[in-house]
Amino acid sequence: MIRIVLGNLRESTRADHLRLFGTACVAAVGTVLMLCVMAYAVAGRGDNVARPLFAGVLVLTVTAQLTAVPARLTSSARAERTELLVGPGSMPEQVRELAATEAALAGTLGAVAGVQAHLAARAVFERGMPGGGLIRDVLAVGTEIPFLALVFVLGVVPLTTVLATTSALRHTDPRPHTTPAARTVGVAGPAMIGAGMLAEVLPHAIAPPVRLPGGLGMVHPLAAAGFALIVVGAALSVPWLVHRAAETVVAHTRIPALLCAARRMEADTAALAVPLGLLAGTTTLLVTSRTLHMRGPGNAPGDLPLLALVTAATVCAAAGLLAVLVENARARRDSARNLHMLGAAPWVDRVTLALTVLLPVTVAWGGAAVIGVAATWPLEFGGHEPSVPVSEGAVTAGVTFGMALAAAVAIAVAVVTRRLARGGVTGWGRPATAGVAPPSR
Repeated sequence: MIRIVLGNLRESTRADHLRLFGTACVAAVGTVLMLCVMAYAVAGRGDNVARPLFAGVLVLTVTAQLTAVPARLTSSARAERTELLVGPGSMPEQVRELAATEAALAGTLGAVAGVQAHLAARAVFERGMPGGGLIRDVLAVGTEIPFLALVFVLGVVPLTTVLATTSALRHTDPRPHTTPAARTVGVAGPAMIGAGMLAEVLPHAIAPPVRLPGGLGMVHPLAAAGFALIVVGAALSVPWLVHRAAETVVAHTRIPALLCAARRMEADTAALAVPLGLLAGTTTLLVTSRTLHMRGPGNAPGDLPLLALVTAATVCAAAGLLAVLVENARARRDSARNLHMLGAAPWVDRVTLALTVLLPVTVAWGGAAVIGVAATWPLEFGGHEPSVPVSEGAVTAGVTFGMALAAAVAIAVAVVTRRLARGGVTGWGRPATAGVAPPSR
């Protein structure tokens, strides 16, 4: 396997080099953040381990998602090269072993580099650099990280990259994606939203409030459970809503650019379900928090958990959305050529590309915003005015960050598609023959 890995690296393309470099960088950043979490936990800053555990899970989740995206986009080219190196009788297990070995090497090198970067940063800011108070607090300067914690981080981060890389290979089936459970999901989502709103109405009559740890204030357990149901229901309902919106546009529009974008969105519904669900859940959370945020100047106790959750979910959603759109860039290139052969103007292709990115994101944001506004009504039922322990500035920062990532995804898709049109990018996405054909009408 080592011989195959070395041969694959010698024959690899620029896309493979970027993928391995990106995996190492993601592992390095994840290691730094995990060491910060470990230092925070050892320093005892907080009355329990809930916050360090919560932060550690978010860091590993984002690390896995950012590792899986480039692995998924280069999986087709890797499978072809593995067959050339191993022989015509290569098995899928050999492709997975090759991918796991490459990810383990890149992840381990990145983790070691992350440890060195963390130690160097602690040494620099330990000297009392002006303006470094916040960074010293995050790094927990002066707190020794146990050796077992260091070994744990050096093991769990590369393991996360390996699992994420091998799991991404399951999404390389060239057959069209289907949504056999779309109707079931479309029913389950609104049902959970309705159950959550009903639960939000009842807390004052059934259960007394309880105090949350970490200075987050008082909360009614039934109201918190109802709001969680609403967020999950929004994550399930919005992808189905996007699919229905695409079907409606396809059935009623005759504008070429809008029709092509809607067909592409309809075909990608299954692949877009997870990123759009994450986007919908964070949007519902932000809209509700903005309505019920704590009044007054300064920061609130819930600002850091809210921003951490929104950042992690938004990064995962943007990475998943980028993977789906870039993966099908070759199919969109072939569709653009067909449009040109039929006499369509060049601007039709550019508008189609923009609508392919904007339509699902806009529908997801709009639907989740409506659900978030509706979720605040039961909480205020009967004159009660609950206050969420987050500030308006934290909510604004979360919204700004989400919009910036969506713009970054649009720019990245435009750049990759333009280079694919010139034939300057190899090894990315699916082969042109594996594109999903538009559904017949």
